[in-house]
Amino acid sequence: MNKIIKQLVCDIHKLGIMPGDTLLVHSSLRSLGWVDVGAETVIRALIEALPNGTLLMPALSWKLVSKDNPRFSAKNTPSCVGAIPEVFRKHPGVIRSVHPTHSVCAYGVNAEQITFRHYLDRTPVGENSPFRLLTEYKGKILMLGCGLKPNTFMHGVEEAANIPYVLENEATKVSIEDNDGNTEDIFHYRHDFKGIRQRYDRVSECVNVNKGKILNADVLILDACSLWDAAAKKLSEDPWFFVDRESLKEQYLRNPCGALATAFWKEHWFPKPKGINIFLESALSKEDEPDGTRYFRLIHHMEECPEAVLPNGYVFRNVAMPDEAGFVADFINRCYEGYNQTKEKILQWSEYPVFSNDLWVFVWDELRKAPSALGIADYDEALGEGSLEWIQTLPDYRGKGFGEAIVRELLSRLNKRAAFVTVSGEVDNASNPEGLYRKCGFTGDDIWVVTQTPVNIISSNPE
Repeated sequence: MNKIIKQLVCDIHKLGIMPGDTLLVHSSLRSLGWVDVGAETVIRALIEALPNGTLLMPALSWKLVSKDNPRFSAKNTPSCVGAIPEVFRKHPGVIRSVHPTHSVCAYGVNAEQITFRHYLDRTPVGENSPFRLLTEYKGKILMLGCGLKPNTFMHGVEEAANIPYVLENEATKVSIEDNDGNTEDIFHYRHDFKGIRQRYDRVSECVNVNKGKILNADVLILDACSLWDAAAKKLSEDPWFFVDRESLKEQYLRNPCGALATAFWKEHWFPKPKGINIFLESALSKEDEPDGTRYFRLIHHMEECPEAVLPNGYVFRNVAMPDEAGFVADFINRCYEGYNQTKEKILQWSEYPVFSNDLWVFVWDELRKAPSALGIADYDEALGEGSLEWIQTLPDYRGKGFGEAIVRELLSRLNKRAAFVTVSGEVDNASNPEGLYRKCGFTGDDIWVVTQTPVNIISSNPE
């Protein structure tokens, strides 16, 4: 046993971890400071510290296995919870439970026994989950340098208590491949924490938490049985004790296109008309097909903003507001048959707090001394959001790449200001604006439905 592993084992035993314990570890490799050979050294030390016990680590894959990628392989699907669990997953002798989103890896005396029934569960932390079974083995939980918040064990307490915010109401079909290569299609219920911020740090208010150090890392130790009993009691008294409900702004910043159908600033300035229903398509039941208009919502994370390119004889020119308000209205009306935009309406747009004159841009035909395309964007300084509002090209100039050029120019102008940029448009528009925006680096799959038809909502997003 080398010096660093010996020190790690000594620190682990000082915390009250016994050689025969069943130990679930949540971890942060960075918190330990420099460790020779990194994660592998930490894993070897934990195994050395439990010669007659069982070591468990989460191998969660909920970020990777989704409705868009409904496939899980016990052998090949990586975990998404840090370096130590991912290296542990590949360690010789480790057994991974078969579960699409919340699998667990185990090594030691009871590794097979604690993992083999997990494939029966259809929820993230059901009754056969190693997280739940930890109490049967009188296990302990070690939070290694990561605080109390990333405590997956708590999801088991929430599921058992049937807390309303925990699960989606509709199952997702997933293809599962076990450790022997056998495949099966199952229907699995995912977690539904929309509008919720997890506060598992509050377990310290209802159960004893032992503190200590492993190398440079601050560590916390919890007894699984005591935590289960105390947390279950607390949830019976207050189902919302271990979460905070996010404000609309917090929800929007976490998932702009899935939180609102429009840019955030419009929620205040443009109340929803009476009789109009606006719903996220993924939140509608499969039986519900409302008669309405579908709108895509896309986001650009501003990681790459290639320079806009125009043909010879064309330049970008800022719209001179307010003097050219009537000129803009006339231009928009020429782009859309039967449209009746007014100078007064254009002036009203320029009065909103998100107006920025350098985000109103013409593509200017220098030969004809006239505009060929127009782009208008907004910038919400309080939120750090840019939003594309109007991208139009006159009929005679379409097919020449002016739409793409003006989108890229607006992104370039927003690049030094906005943390992200959003855009919306009709899904079934014959000109395919969604394709244009995706070509310019926008991503996302959120669809909003605007309808006057009542619909049934399947997601459980608490108010």
